[in-house]
This record gives sequence, structure tokens and C-alpha cells, in this order.
Amino acid sequence: MNKIKDFFKIFFRSYSQKGIYKEAAALTFVTLLGFVPFVILFLFLLPELPFLQIGTNFSELLLKVFLPSSAEQITVIIKQIASQKIPFNFLSFIILLFSSYSLFKIINDSFDNILNVHELKRKDFLNNFVKFLGMTLFGGLLILILFSATSLPFF
Repeated sequence: MNKIKDFFKIFFRSYSQKGIYKEAAALTFVTLLGFVPFVILFLFLLPELPFLQIGTNFSELLLKVFLPSSAEQITVIIKQIASQKIPFNFLSFIILLFSSYSLFKIINDSFDNILNVHELKRKDFLNNFVKFLGMTLFGGLLILILFSATSLPFF
């Protein structure tokens, strides 16, 4: 019984000294904040690309998956916001790319601090940017597969 008590003492002392709760809170906030560029990309930019032709079907699917059926007023507001056109130019693309990469970098560093995993060599910008692009492309592909799987009938 004393070993268990000693373990929890060491655990809570280490937990409070390293500030893991602060890292976890910051990571949660940044992760939720990181959802904003994702929603901007899927609701405002992708429906405007003519070769994808996802427009209203994709927006309806997003609303059905993320909002409960009782949230009709929220659905009306989101449809009003989504119907507004956003000019997509080079500057807006750079801002979206920069904010997404910055959030990726913060989340990656926070997980390294929480898990106490640090690489011996310093990560350069190119290495981090390749990881960011890989996670963005494969993550987007995975999300599209998951969204399409929700429309499949289950037996």
C-alpha cells in the first residue's frame, strides 16, 4: 500500500512541477482554435472550386455530422455565413497557410513537451513544413473518407 501511495506522491509532484496541466489546457485551446482554419477551408473555399462540385451536398453533410437536429437556429446562422462569398486570392491563401502551419507547430511542440519526447537534432523549417503538408493532405483525405463512410448504409 505504501508503494502505491509513494507512486501517487511522485506522480502529482512531477505533474505539478512540469506544468503538464498548463500544457494540456493550452493544447486543448489551440486544438479547438485550430479547427477554425479547417472550417474556413471546407465551408468557404472548397465549395467554390468548380472541379470538385461539392457545394451544397458537402455543406449539408457537415451540418448533419457536426450539429444535432435540435440546433435548427445554429444551422440557419451557419447557412447564412456560408452563403457569403469570400474572395480567395493569394494573400488569403498565404494567411490561411501561415495560421495553419503555426497552429501545427504549436500543437506538435506541446505534444513533445507533454510526452517528454524531444529529438536530439533541431528540426528545421523544411522538415516541419513537409510534416505539415503530409498531415494536411493525408488528414484531409482521412476526413473525406470518414465523411463518405457516414453515408454508407450499415447492415
